[in-house]
Parts: sequence; structure tokens; C-alpha cells
Amino acid sequence: MPGALLQPRVTDFSTTAISGLPSFTVPPGLNALRVAVNATASGTSLHLTVDSMEEPGLCDQQTDDTAVSCEFSAPPTGAWKLTVSGLAWQEYQVVATSF
Repeated sequence: MPGALLQPRVTDFSTTAISGLPSFTVPPGLNALRVAVNATASGTSLHLTVDSMEEPGLCDQQTDDTAVSCEFSAPPTGAWKLTVSGLAWQEYQVVATSF
């Protein structure tokens, strides 16, 4: 399906280590959804939480690496949210891919 699920956004995280990112909408008919984060190396953990507003608690991943992801088969339609946690100075990129 054409179109971006997440809109580009630049945020200053210099004052907090936890950032709430914008919500996004999953359209009907998706076969799969993958949300991935890659970040600058920090020597500490990177945490990704992805939730459907209809079914909270779908994915909660933590790693001591620079990349983490969640994948969903037949994701529920509707509003979703994600949260990325790391260090305040860490740079990261979030990519949502639909199939």
C-alpha cells in the first residue's frame, strides 16, 4: 500500500531519555507490519514498545545492541503508538514497513 505510516519529525531529546513518538494509523488489509529502530551505539540498552490502541502490549523489546524491531502478522486496523527509550543524546531512526 502506498503512503507512509509515520511522518518525518525531528525532536530534541536533550532533556529526556524517553520519547513518546506520534501515533500512526494502520489501514485495513495489511498482511504484515514491521517497526524497526536503529540508534547510535551507547553501551546501554535500547527499548522499543509498539501498541495498537485496540490491543495494548503487542510488542515490548529491549536490546543492548543498536537495533531492535517488532513484526506483526495481520496487524489490527486503527490507531497505534510507539515509544523509544535510550539515552538523551542518542540519535535514532524509526522505520515502519507495511506489506
